[in-house]
Amino acid sequence: MGQIISFVTLPIITRMYGADIIGIWAIVTAISAVFNAVSDVGLSKSIMLEDNDYLLDTYNVVSTISFFSSFLLGCGTFAYFYFFPSIDNLPAIIMGLLIGVYSWLAKQVDICYTWLNREQKYRILMRNPVINQLAIAAVSICLGLMGFTKYGYYIGFISGTFFTIVNMKSNLPIKTFTLKISKFERAFNVHKNFIIFQTPADLFGQIKNTLPIFLLKEVYGSTAVGYYSISIKLLNAPVNLLGMSVGRVFYSELGRLKRDGQVISKFIEKNVNLALKTATPIFMTIFAFGDVFATTFLGKDWYVAGEMLRIMCFMSMFTFVALSTQCICIVIGKQKYTLAYSVAQIVMGIFSFVGIGMLFESLLLSIAAYMVSVVLIQIVYYSFIYKAVRLRIINYLKHVVMNISIIILGAAILRLIAMQFSIVNTILL
Repeated sequence: MGQIISFVTLPIITRMYGADIIGIWAIVTAISAVFNAVSDVGLSKSIMLEDNDYLLDTYNVVSTISFFSSFLLGCGTFAYFYFFPSIDNLPAIIMGLLIGVYSWLAKQVDICYTWLNREQKYRILMRNPVINQLAIAAVSICLGLMGFTKYGYYIGFISGTFFTIVNMKSNLPIKTFTLKISKFERAFNVHKNFIIFQTPADLFGQIKNTLPIFLLKEVYGSTAVGYYSISIKLLNAPVNLLGMSVGRVFYSELGRLKRDGQVISKFIEKNVNLALKTATPIFMTIFAFGDVFATTFLGKDWYVAGEMLRIMCFMSMFTFVALSTQCICIVIGKQKYTLAYSVAQIVMGIFSFVGIGMLFESLLLSIAAYMVSVVLIQIVYYSFIYKAVRLRIINYLKHVVMNISIIILGAAILRLIAMQFSIVNTILL
């Protein structure tokens, strides 16, 4: 339902606010996401595996650390944009306030999600997307109609995050913060592996995810960021609708199997294959008609976003698989795989956007190069996971090749048929 609300209201919001404002908010969320990777020093993930006797203590410790970290982030952001202003950005005080507030709210969502997921409160979690998207749509559209087109979009997103937290907090302990040093010492000592391994893994993971936004901003400008942001938002609709929900259940069940000492390898393989099969028809359709959809749904000015949509659908297919089988490396104790995967993607991302972009001066070619690098690195990443849990890598590779081939051939056939009705002009790109 949440994705339906987002889908229905998206063309209204894009026409009301435009690519530049959407691009600036993408930068705000990207900065917050990178910072939130270290704002809890990796301890939020430990809530899933914490002993019941110390669960509340760890929750309080993580919430306290993230609050003070977000406050410092807001102050630092204000100072940076005050001394280094950009014509594309908002006033320094507004940027500092938006990033500081949003980073803490977003981290609280993550912390509360982990707690409720551990307790298998899935009904509560399923309400979150509806509440979030409904608040975003209602606030941003109302403010836009009232003429507040400069800040209405940002206020709408913060409102959605706030009401999402309210929904979850009603089912969590009232106590959120602590200043007892002993609780911090215990959390740091017991969960030092999360601090040592999970923090850098999360940091590089978020840099990897947000790197396109920062590089696009520097190489092509905020308008390109807006196109990219909307493309990702559209691709995330099926990814979040199915992948996120399935992944949280997968993580909970995988953690339970691990705690009970049961074999997890077949469970992992089964869910990876199921995710690939589920993703194939979805992204085959997007690869076939992404450009048509974007120009029809968002307007002719969004043609570039439609081409991005088609190119990045392969990347989103593997994102769907990763979300559907999230946190495998945490459970099997191989966080270093996630770190190596993220570093490799960062390096290839810089090459794709800076190297290819500056050499050929082509936005879409840069996006295509980035997509190919993400897919190849993801394949290698899961191959290492298969090896770690003693599964046959060749079986995984067969499924990947088969599903990619089905997407390409199926999309070509669909576009060939569409050409007969003058819906598209080319078979592939």
